[in-house]
Amino acid sequence: MLHISREEIKDIATNELTFARGEKYFLEGKARIINFDRNTHIFSAMVAGKFPYSVKAEFDEEGYFCDAACNCPAYEEYWGYCKHIVAVLFEVRKKKIRKEFDYLREEENAKTILDFFNYQESSRKIPINLEITFELVVSRYSAFNDAYLSLRIGENKLYVVKSVKKAY
Repeated sequence: MLHISREEIKDIATNELTFARGEKYFLEGKARIINFDRNTHIFSAMVAGKFPYSVKAEFDEEGYFCDAACNCPAYEEYWGYCKHIVAVLFEVRKKKIRKEFDYLREEENAKTILDFFNYQESSRKIPINLEITFELVVSRYSAFNDAYLSLRIGENKLYVVKSVKKAY
């Protein structure tokens, strides 16, 4: 059983304005729970702010809020929790009240992530160019063939993607 009240969320927010903005994000449906690990009691979520931000919220074994983290600049800069964390805690509270955690399954994670990005306003979407090149080098004298994949991406000018992990 999870325990998080509106007053607790308000107390941990950086200030009144952060609390109000986080609640607004929640009411606008910008916070999405992606995963809940029942063993560690950690929620993973995404929030559609100026950019999509990743939030983790941790609860103890008795269901009380412990800690949270966000990858937004405000989380590192100010004391207290940012509006993205506030929005996620409101979403956790809503799902707890509706008993929706009984239905949150791992196979829904991919759909939730895709829905989150489909939700983004079209004015925020920027068309980009993507060039994918696949090259297969067949050797006549060896049993081994070589395959190469290259990516170039950009809005106006194409840039070589040297590491897919770093490009994300």
